[in-house]
Amino acid sequence: MRKIALISRGIPGSGKSTFNRILKSVASGVGVSVAIHSTDDRFMVNGKYVFDFAKLHPYHMGNLRDFTSSVASNTDIVVVDNTNIKARDYKPYIEAARERGYYVMSLILQPDDLAKHFARQSHGVPLDKLEMMRDSLIASGATIGVDHELVISPVDFSETHLVEVSKIICNKLYAE
Repeated sequence: MRKIALISRGIPGSGKSTFNRILKSVASGVGVSVAIHSTDDRFMVNGKYVFDFAKLHPYHMGNLRDFTSSVASNTDIVVVDNTNIKARDYKPYIEAARERGYYVMSLILQPDDLAKHFARQSHGVPLDKLEMMRDSLIASGATIGVDHELVISPVDFSETHLVEVSKIICNKLYAE
């Protein structure tokens, strides 16, 4: 059985955390271990997201360290749940996964109408920043250095579809 590293990519409010919650549920239902690593979790204070730019770099480094620990412990599926807009954002995760022989996949959640992202997000990212992030994600194109990429468009974003995509990822564990 192969091990999978999954790079989640999308702007705030795109559904990355929702997808990863569903993936974890589907995987645990078939006995597959999943570790999800999100830098956002480090900004949670008493159940509330409190962003502090001064902590961003150290928190990203801590998230990468935890991700690396999960691949070192041979967790079946290890996810990085960050925006991963540009290659420089996700490249260290791919390198850490490759060092341990992981099959690397990416999941891109394509941007929706920015007003919808603004309303759905829990991070308080201003609309103009969301627009810059969306434009950067679109300009970055396909995820560099992965074995397989999955793309979910806003029109396909439903719990049923997310369960099906989760099953595809779990089935990749058993592929040759």
